[in-house]
Amino acid sequence: MGFGAGTVVEPGSNTNARTCVEDPFSHVMNWASAAALGFCGSSTSELEKLTPMVADVANANDECLLLYYKYSPLAEANAVDAVRSWYQKLCEGLDLRGRVRVAQDGVNVTIKGHAQAIQEHIEAVRMHPILGNGEAIDFKVAPAATSPDSVVTRETGMDKLSVKACKEVVSLGPRGGGTAASLDRTAAHASAEAFHKVLHEAKTSGSPTVLLDARNIYESRIGQFQVDGISTLAPPIRSFSDLPAWIDSNAATLRGKRVLMYCTGGVRCERASAYLRSKGEGFDDVVQLFGGIQRYMECYPEGGFFLGKNFVFDDRIAVGSENPTVVGTCAACTLPSDDYSARLRCRQCRMLLLLCQTCQSRPDCRDSFICELCKASGSSGESSSTSKASRTGDKGMGKADAQARGSGAASEQVACASVNGGGESSRLRILCFHGFRQNADNFRGRQAGLRRRLQDVAELVFLDAPHLLPMVYKAPHGAGNPDGSDAGVQAAATPRRSPHGTL
Repeated sequence: MGFGAGTVVEPGSNTNARTCVEDPFSHVMNWASAAALGFCGSSTSELEKLTPMVADVANANDECLLLYYKYSPLAEANAVDAVRSWYQKLCEGLDLRGRVRVAQDGVNVTIKGHAQAIQEHIEAVRMHPILGNGEAIDFKVAPAATSPDSVVTRETGMDKLSVKACKEVVSLGPRGGGTAASLDRTAAHASAEAFHKVLHEAKTSGSPTVLLDARNIYESRIGQFQVDGISTLAPPIRSFSDLPAWIDSNAATLRGKRVLMYCTGGVRCERASAYLRSKGEGFDDVVQLFGGIQRYMECYPEGGFFLGKNFVFDDRIAVGSENPTVVGTCAACTLPSDDYSARLRCRQCRMLLLLCQTCQSRPDCRDSFICELCKASGSSGESSSTSKASRTGDKGMGKADAQARGSGAASEQVACASVNGGGESSRLRILCFHGFRQNADNFRGRQAGLRRRLQDVAELVFLDAPHLLPMVYKAPHGAGNPDGSDAGVQAAATPRRSPHGTL
């Protein structure tokens, strides 16, 4: 039997309860925040006692969403494959759809299905010999989208089941793969209530506090925490793996301050806070919002200090509060906009783009507009992860902070081993030629993921046909010169032809 709707039960107490959320799903969704009240972790027994049956709040045939993650070592031989196979059979048997990612450091799951099937999935995970051991899992249950768009459902991967093995639960890229990987230095967790209280106290006390959004720019565009007197740092990044570079470039802004970090559901803050704290002295006072924005909005349905919508990676697209505030702006006309349902993308980097209804009807905007990051980088589509973040509430920032903020705009040259071993080498410049029936712009967009991964070591240059380059030829060893030495690289007088231009 579940607890009454809208109540949060304090850990270790059967009588003290207070209203937090007036929502039919609240007593499913608020148990983790209750167990994490204050700056603390959560015990398995407490969380399991606070977790009601999903069937208590939904009919067995109603569709629900289930989101959760768990960092749990799966480094033993064949452990990842064994857990992946287990998930495949479990989810197929329950007719669940969505994404399951199994890595050596744990699992990350976003699935939906009938309420009874969701409940059976939760119970099965609790009984698993590896996943069920140790700390409890923050199972987040939410109503599924009522009338999802088929295109959005397909694009977000909620139309079918996908169970895959991957390297990491979430990736911070090469920079974050060392000290943060073990989560030994992950920050203390604050429940929604504690997080809200800290924000309120910092607002009135004027203590050096900053809010750090660990999400991508297309997420923070439409919603973020905003508190008078506290700076909100929203890094201009396309991917979570770009965050370490931004942190490194903005370290002076963060040093010596209390950093309140948040993301959608908590999984990214575990890694990001560990990376930030691994930087040493001056970066110890970091707190992460337990359960992320989702838990906060469940506890403060009117929005609290969070304005706008919470971007989600399923066919709901975004979830707003009871008092909606439009935070985002149209990329073309700058009028208020926060609707991603059209799934428009930057023509260069393919990142999601916000356009209002009026501008969507204009072909010149819909087909050719580029995002703010591509604009900032001279329309090259390259990453701006080390540039300064967009900020709100800068009243709490001092002169030194403003100077540090400006210094972060310059891109950072990354030292890499040269081909001769040791020392620094400049970034490679790779010429990329498109194929038949393509052009440079759409080829650049299709390679957005590759460009992000290589951004520290290479610059990819995309050229439109016709391509005109000299043919190069290196003679075999000992051929070409009378003395028997290598002929070296020779350029042909006539360029070679290709089906769509010269090459």
